[in-house]
Amino acid sequence: RQGSSPIVDENKLYVAFDGTDQQFFIALDKTNGKTHWKMDRNTNTDWKETLRERGLSDNKGGKPNDNKKSFATASLIKVDGKRQLIAPGAEAVISYDPDTGKELWRTVHPGGFNIAARPIYANGLVYVFTSGLNNILLAIRPNGTGEVTDTHIVWSTRRGTPVIPSPVIVAGRLFMVTDRGGIVRCLDAQSGAEIWQGRLGGDHWASPVYTDGKIYFSSKYGEVAVVEASAKNFKLISRNQLDAVFIASPAVSDASLVLRSTTHLYCIAKSKLQTP
Repeated sequence: RQGSSPIVDENKLYVAFDGTDQQFFIALDKTNGKTHWKMDRNTNTDWKETLRERGLSDNKGGKPNDNKKSFATASLIKVDGKRQLIAPGAEAVISYDPDTGKELWRTVHPGGFNIAARPIYANGLVYVFTSGLNNILLAIRPNGTGEVTDTHIVWSTRRGTPVIPSPVIVAGRLFMVTDRGGIVRCLDAQSGAEIWQGRLGGDHWASPVYTDGKIYFSSKYGEVAVVEASAKNFKLISRNQLDAVFIASPAVSDASLVLRSTTHLYCIAKSKLQTP
C-alpha cells in the first residue's frame, strides 16, 4: 500500500503507490475516477550490488524489495511558467509533467528509499530528504532534462539529516530537526552551509512549523519547544510540557496553534476574555 497522501489540482488527483511489489504514480480525474495517466516507477537498481558497495550483507532480514518503498507526498511546483509534479520515489527523485505524465527529469540515489518528508520548492531549488541507507538532504535545480544526478544537485549533506520530519524554510534559511536526539540545524538554503546547531532532545516525527518569527517543534515525549528563527545563533525561547505523544505535525490558524496528539486535539491561543 502507499504511505503518501494524495494531492489535487483543478482537474486531477495524484497518488504515489510505492510498495514492495509495485511502484507507480497515477493521475485520476477527481470527479469520476478515470485514469488520465499511470507511470511505472521501478528504478531497476541492483540492491545486492548497492549493499556490497557499502560493505553490507544482503542477508539483513526484512521484506523482499523493502528498498522499493517510498512514503513521500508529491508537490506541484511551477518552474519558468511550467508546472512540474515533484514525486520522490524509492532511490530516485522524479519530476513529471502533471498534464501528460511525461517524465521531465530525475536524480538517482541508490540506497535512498522509504522517503517520508515532502519535497519543498524555494529559492529556485527543490529540497528532498532520502532515507534507507542514505540519509541525505539534496538541493536540486529543477530545470534539467533526463537524468541530472551529476549536473543539477547544487549541494547535499548527510550530517544531522532527519528521516521523517520535513524542514522549514524562512528568509533563505533552512531549519530541520533530527528524528532522534532532537538536534536542530539551521543552514543557508542556497549554499547548504551550516549557520548554527542546537539540541532539544527527544524524538521528533512531527514537522516543525513557523509563525511570527518563531519555530515550534513538537516531540513524541509531549514537549513543544519554541525556537527563534534566528540568522545568528540557536535561541531556545521556551519549553512546554504536555501529557501527550505528538506524531502529527501541528498547524497554525490565525493566532492559534493546533496540535494533535495520539489521544487528543489541542488548540492553544491567547485568551479573548476581557476582565472587568
